[in-house]
Amino acid sequence: PSSGGEATVGSSHSGPLPPSETNACGQLLLLLSGAEAARAALVEQLTELQGSHEALHQEMEALGSQLQLLRGNPQALAALAMSDLQSLEAELEHTCRCVRATLLQRSTDEAALRASHEK
Repeated sequence: PSSGGEATVGSSHSGPLPPSETNACGQLLLLLSGAEAARAALVEQLTELQGSHEALHQEMEALGSQLQLLRGNPQALAALAMSDLQSLEAELEHTCRCVRATLLQRSTDEAALRASHEK
């Protein structure tokens, strides 16, 4: 028994529930079942997201190491084998050529655009 007119659930009711209460209980059970299914789906999503987070964290660390190499960190470069250094040098030379070609093309395009506006 509670004060203030609040409803309480107790064992004082010994007979079968009226149809309206049975219907309400059924609705509550359906809501509970839906909530449990939603919770299970969220737990599964959380597990997947945690796995993705860990994979992304590892990838970030690997990219950080690569960035140190690209910045020419002598300590990071010293740890590489000769073949890795040669491979890195080839990649950097290729990247430099691509950047140079893109820069040249963009400079040419911008100069042509300026010239066409001046006419």
